[in-house]
Amino acid sequence: MIRLARLGALTAGLLLSALLSSCATSPSSSSSQKMPKTVEERALKRWDLLIARKAEDAYAYLSPGFRQTKPKDEYAREMNGRPVNWKAVHLMDKQCDGDSCTVHLEMEFTVPMRGAPKASGVNVTEEKWIRVSGQWFFLPEQLGASVTGKGLH
Repeated sequence: MIRLARLGALTAGLLLSALLSSCATSPSSSSSQKMPKTVEERALKRWDLLIARKAEDAYAYLSPGFRQTKPKDEYAREMNGRPVNWKAVHLMDKQCDGDSCTVHLEMEFTVPMRGAPKASGVNVTEEKWIRVSGQWFFLPEQLGASVTGKGLH
């Protein structure tokens, strides 16, 4: 009787372990399928995250070299704490040469004004993207991107 109870407990434990391990691996496989692949998709997804004030998630879109120079929490604090409120982003165009692309985006934004209603506007942003190991990454301003117009990026 005790052997039967131990066998049942062991079987239940193995089944539970197998179930938990399959749950742990399935989200990563489905999330990798949803990961944007093209430079256009990645540029727009990065901005969607910034608009949603999820800079900690947008951090993964930064070039590996830049990520080595700025910790994730510091980047998230800086980006999420900006007074500008990005409202929408639209892809204008891109020019690519091998593993490097220049992407032009149109940004809709609002900015709080002291003693006045929020000001709204549109800005054109030029971003540099590089392909590393088959994946596109944003190369931040300090390392190659520039902003035309008001420079709110």
